[in-house]
Amino acid sequence: MKQTEEQLNNLSEILHSVAKASSKNQQTVVQLVLPEATISTACIGHEDGTASLAISISESDMDIVGPLDDVNGIEFYAEVDTVAAGRWFLVRVVEPEDLPLFGHIADDVAKTVLKPNRHEALVAFGEMIRRWLNLFRRARRGLSQELQIGLWGELKTLILAAELSGWAQAVESWAGPKHAAQDFHFGSWAIEVKTTMHPQMVVKVSSLEQLDNSPWEELYIVHRTVRLVSTSEAPSLKATVDNIRVALPPEDATRREFEASLLAIGYQTTHEHRYGRKGIYQEAVTAYRIEEGFPRILRDDVHAGVRDARYRIDLRSAGEFLRDPVNILGPAGQMIRRVGK
Repeated sequence: MKQTEEQLNNLSEILHSVAKASSKNQQTVVQLVLPEATISTACIGHEDGTASLAISISESDMDIVGPLDDVNGIEFYAEVDTVAAGRWFLVRVVEPEDLPLFGHIADDVAKTVLKPNRHEALVAFGEMIRRWLNLFRRARRGLSQELQIGLWGELKTLILAAELSGWAQAVESWAGPKHAAQDFHFGSWAIEVKTTMHPQMVVKVSSLEQLDNSPWEELYIVHRTVRLVSTSEAPSLKATVDNIRVALPPEDATRREFEASLLAIGYQTTHEHRYGRKGIYQEAVTAYRIEEGFPRILRDDVHAGVRDARYRIDLRSAGEFLRDPVNILGPAGQMIRRVGK
């Protein structure tokens, strides 16, 4: 079946569609996708409402992909002639409730298998799946206090962005859960949100690309400092999530994307009781423009053999990059003034 451009860029929708169809008709549904891909790919719906991604790779190809271990929620196995003639490697979500998160994985698969070089595609596929497996392991444990505060800071930004641009555009701009280097993308400029316990000014940088402004006309850090209080003084993380859910109809596409983003970060309803115990009160918020001279490590600064790096910076050393939102011009200034509250 020929896919439209929109379908090619949203493999998750196809995955959900075949899972729903197979459950309704009580029969396996197989759909070939991404006809232009370097590696043949298919979505498979199973009768129990779960789904698999199938890619056509040989045993020698798996040496390039590298080791993949089952994790609670995702399993891997090989079958012959499942989709078409030959050997197919399946990545299957075990529980139907994990389909929203699995949809994010599917969209990432599309980015890897569409690479023009097969060897590069296989390497990228393996690295991408291992990143998601690490996230699944973390999601099963629940979010640490640090991660809860970080998510709250992103949700605070999301809510304020929605006041300016509407929920659909705001949720679409929330790029962090999709493994983007920065948390929010607004066309030609971006925001990275950092949230710390007041008065902590040291923030973590998770990659060599996170503070790289070269792809952007403008890149900002919005830094929020917070303290934990009683839920009578400020909403908890759970209450913040619930308030967004109230604003988004359950069957709305934006609501589905929001829920999938929560799952991608590791926020699961099974742990929600932990996230409603303390209110999160914002003490201060500041904005820094990332440009030459800002304290950071970029990929061009390190040896070519360094694949990635994580480090911490003290924002007190970046005072010259502090910006008053009132003085930021254009669309970036308008949004920074809104989300910098």
